[in-house]
Amino acid sequence: MRPEVLAQWPQVSALLDELLPLDEPARNARLETLVGEQLPLKPLLQRLLAQGGSAASYFERMPIAAELREQAAGDLIGPYRLLRLLGRGGTSTVWLAQRSDGSVPLPVALKLPFVDAGGAQIGERFRRERQILATLNHPNIARFYEAGITADQQPYLALEHVEGESLLQYCARAALSTSERLKLFMQVLRAVQYAHSMLVIHRDLKPSNIIVTAAGEVKLLDFGIAKLLDRDTQRTELTELTRTYGRMMTLDFASPEQVKGEPLTTATDVYSLGVILFELLTGNRPYRLKRSSRAQLEEAILAADCPRPSQAVGLEFATTASTSAKRWARALRGDLDAIVLKALEKDPAARYPTVDAFTRDCELHLQGLPVLAQAPSRRYRFSKFVGRNRVALATTSAVLLALLVGLGAALWQARNVIAQQQLTAAEASKQRAVQAFMTSLFERNTRLQANAAEVRGMTVRELLIEASDRVRGALQETPTVKLEVLNTVARLLREVDEYDRSAQLSRDAIALAKQNSLASSDGHVEALLALSTVARVLGNGAEAIQTRDESLAILDARGDFDSLLRARASITTVAQLAPDADREIALVKQGATIYERRYPRDPGYFNALWVLGNLYRTQQDPAQAIPFFQRAVAEFKRTGSRDFTNYGASHGFLALCEFQLGRVPSALAHYAQGLALLDQHAGAAALVTRFHRGIYAFMLHQAGQPEMSHRLFQEVRTTRPPAGATIVDFDDAVYEASGLLDEGRAPQAQHLLAEFSGDWVKFGKAYRINGERWLTGLAMALAMQGKFAQARATLGRLPELQAQNRQSNNSASVDFVVDAARVELAAGDIDAAAQWLRTTTDSAAEPPSYFSTGYIRLANTAAAISLRRGDAREALLYSDNALTHLRQHSAPGSFPYLEAQTLKTQGDGLLALNRALEARQALTSAVEFMRRLHSQDSPELRAAVAALASAAISVTEPRPRT
Repeated sequence: MRPEVLAQWPQVSALLDELLPLDEPARNARLETLVGEQLPLKPLLQRLLAQGGSAASYFERMPIAAELREQAAGDLIGPYRLLRLLGRGGTSTVWLAQRSDGSVPLPVALKLPFVDAGGAQIGERFRRERQILATLNHPNIARFYEAGITADQQPYLALEHVEGESLLQYCARAALSTSERLKLFMQVLRAVQYAHSMLVIHRDLKPSNIIVTAAGEVKLLDFGIAKLLDRDTQRTELTELTRTYGRMMTLDFASPEQVKGEPLTTATDVYSLGVILFELLTGNRPYRLKRSSRAQLEEAILAADCPRPSQAVGLEFATTASTSAKRWARALRGDLDAIVLKALEKDPAARYPTVDAFTRDCELHLQGLPVLAQAPSRRYRFSKFVGRNRVALATTSAVLLALLVGLGAALWQARNVIAQQQLTAAEASKQRAVQAFMTSLFERNTRLQANAAEVRGMTVRELLIEASDRVRGALQETPTVKLEVLNTVARLLREVDEYDRSAQLSRDAIALAKQNSLASSDGHVEALLALSTVARVLGNGAEAIQTRDESLAILDARGDFDSLLRARASITTVAQLAPDADREIALVKQGATIYERRYPRDPGYFNALWVLGNLYRTQQDPAQAIPFFQRAVAEFKRTGSRDFTNYGASHGFLALCEFQLGRVPSALAHYAQGLALLDQHAGAAALVTRFHRGIYAFMLHQAGQPEMSHRLFQEVRTTRPPAGATIVDFDDAVYEASGLLDEGRAPQAQHLLAEFSGDWVKFGKAYRINGERWLTGLAMALAMQGKFAQARATLGRLPELQAQNRQSNNSASVDFVVDAARVELAAGDIDAAAQWLRTTTDSAAEPPSYFSTGYIRLANTAAAISLRRGDAREALLYSDNALTHLRQHSAPGSFPYLEAQTLKTQGDGLLALNRALEARQALTSAVEFMRRLHSQDSPELRAAVAALASAAISVTEPRPRT
């Protein structure tokens, strides 16, 4: 919409409200009466009235300025060729397009904003849409590929092209039932909840922006007027763009606060989703107006009562769903009425607090459980119980039901009496034995002994350590009791980070079970699972996998495929170590399904989602991992879990996955939140907290905050346990050394890594990637100091790292290959460096569709090899690919070390091609990155900056052509 039209829109809108209800003669007569300031509006009003439609839609369909250049099929927009027009809006057109270079075979939806439609403000909107879309990566949101601007200043956004029907069309054509519609709608809810978790509200949710593919998959489109939330207030800022274009909304689906022009929150989208669900379930919008005018619709949104959906079902709508209106209304009455009306509350505070809560009520309704939107009366809960157990209760007479209600208390008491009478002598003996053991243990912490003053100061950890020593020689006459106590003490020791003692007790429990006819018992399975968990933490991958698989074999032999114990056995964290990744993913999903179907409120459901997210994360698939970490965080409180440690870790791993996808600001903020939770609930000295603080420090370094990074690594070192280095200290040494090498501080990196020369294989087996990083980090540190023979010998030790995790063979990862090639380059052996790159299937010439810092390092290394061989054009191709990939997936400056290295490589290639001006620009940018990153107090860093500065200055002296 052009600014001059937008400025007159209030007058135009008021006149449209007046003219639309009139027949054509009356309209023409009224138009002839326009005078004064209204008279110039007459041509515009005539054009709008000729288009037809409702007043609420005119704002979106304002005419496009005649002088705007029209695109045509076949035109080139940047690297894209237009195929056909898909749609036209007030501020942009959308075309089906395809890359002209053939690098991406699938067509895209190319959005072309009108460059003169709003001037700078539309430019701001375009930049904001690009920023928002770049942060969103969800299976139910149309993907953003890239954005750019052509030589004639035409901006464009390349988005995923989605083939399908709108939400309402799909449901009508397929004649879906209420439950089928609700399940489809829940895909929309999850997509919007994901956007909210990324601090984005859509602000224009409507059925036409929701496409359903032929496979029944929902895709959410058009974040054109989406808005970023302030992280602290969870509200939107009222910018000039919002003031001017704030009413660019579809009024039929707008919330009261949008109509009033108030700051918006996620509750705004909740309201729009409520309107969509109302129409999806009834075929009608919530408000029935006497005349279709914008003013009356705004008044209804602000003040009118919304009818219950069950009262709004039309006969024609029910017919399309192949049922009667009466039957359809009956399906809506009750829960669905309550759910929709709660979403449509006028007061944002009275709606669902989050889209996740909205989703949860839909899930509860589908499961036949009480929903939060209903008043929790006994009668209501009883009716839900009857609904869930209708078949069983149908065989019970009304008399028996009355007896059950009247005798419930008596039966409860009788059941307790019978249970007491049925206790065998063995069971009574078991209870007495457990009581005697625990009493003797805790008597050590009382005043009833000679050295009471000393022993009463024992901590819980010390008490558990003593319990672990005493239980091994106790309870010899009661193996069943001993098995239970061993498992309990082992679990408690694990919770206080006494992993070695915990593992030993679990081994004792397994041996005891096998020796005393307790094999295949629940206690035996519990011991196997406990040992599997601890062995994984201690880096004993083979033992972890073996014991987990043994527990599953026992359950298989028992025919146990859906118990709580089976669910727990299916979701152990050793899944990320096993060689068959697909089997592990399927196994953990089975466990999660058992929890979701049978034990949705068990705390283990949170753990299942957390483990599944971790499994995808360790399979290098952060985009798949993120939704599971988000669901884990959402389910934590609902399941009543007390595992605050993994709750904090879920925030941390969510942040790590965001970081791997290039979402640096969001990732750092989420990680800070996760660490705060871990510090509070687990403590700074806990192994898990130290682990996550090290990862956070590594991320900070990559994001250009080296001083903060080194300070955090130092904090982790101060909490190292007295017993010596752990796997966390090994991982942290690898991460910190990587940063030191980026800074050119090779001796310090070598010193950090050398501490683990005797243990690197043991620790590396726990997570092979870090084992490889230790090798290449040490080799690079040696090579940077001119110790090339030692560096090559270090690389040759890779076979010592036998596969104990997801890599089932001894082939090296692409990161190892790149680092090995860099070592050979430092040694001056170009052929050996090139040979290393040939051992990987990854191609420096073909950027992946997902973000990969590994690809950028690979492309830069390939470029350096090409430069050494004198092929500057090939080198420039690789460095250009690397820079494009980096900037496509992350904001400028998000990964300054990588960006500086890539700019330097690009500048060297341009320099070799005598493209002096471009080379100077690239090299100068690299220098500026280095200066911002490093303190000038370090001799090594001063030398690195000086070298880059010299390279930039030398561009002023033209080189002869070769």
